[in-house]
Amino acid sequence: MNYDPDDDEIDIFLDSRDFAKKVLNYQGVTVVEFYATWCPPCCQFQLIKKEYLPLRKNRNYYNWYKIDIEKNLEFAKGFELEGVPSVFLFYKGQIIDRFVGLDLKGFDRIKQSALQLVSQQINSNNSFE
Repeated sequence: MNYDPDDDEIDIFLDSRDFAKKVLNYQGVTVVEFYATWCPPCCQFQLIKKEYLPLRKNRNYYNWYKIDIEKNLEFAKGFELEGVPSVFLFYKGQIIDRFVGLDLKGFDRIKQSALQLVSQQINSNNSFE
């Protein structure tokens, strides 16, 4: 079973050309997922991720980008990936957490960190209104 990129609701596909602008220079919460279309754990991760409603509900407050390692091989090598999926949590352009493979504890950790950062962002924005 190959992963169908057209079946996504929360992902935006990214390549190496836009990475600095959309991830490193972004002043908010960004998740970057390196994947491969032939990777069974990547397919499973998509199904697990789709079930997590707060990711969709808070979509205006964070970015979730996917990078196909086959289309961006040299770029992906720079991250010294240990496997796919590899998921990185960035905040204000800095990596603050990551996990590799179908690591549900790692996914939970990144979800919680991302949601805490998003909550801080929302509260910060509301205090200026």
